[in-house]
Amino acid sequence: MKIQTKKHQLSIWILVFTIFSHSHSGHPPQELVGSPPFHGKKPLGNILMIAANPAVSKKTGWPIGCWAAELVHPYHAFTQAGYHITIASPQGGKIEFDSYSDPRDESGYSAHDLMSVLAIS
Repeated sequence: MKIQTKKHQLSIWILVFTIFSHSHSGHPPQELVGSPPFHGKKPLGNILMIAANPAVSKKTGWPIGCWAAELVHPYHAFTQAGYHITIASPQGGKIEFDSYSDPRDESGYSAHDLMSVLAIS
């Protein structure tokens, strides 16, 4: 039996996550964003990132969404490493950031997240 490299382990994890989210949503993921080629070179591989669709909290009744840093930070790291990224949502359609994760939100909760500020602006 061969020992798997970290790259292969990551690919397997992403595949399992993709299958899991597809099987539970009843809808195939819809591509929302594809990253540009890395300096014109062939990408090292493909990564599918799944982000939550907008929803309403059953506890508070407030609108909720994807946490910005959980999407923006890995996206930046993967694209800088040379991977092609596809961002999708379980139900297809739009992805919205949770307002508290938006550094521009008046609450100031995530005001320190400069990487998300640059990505959202």
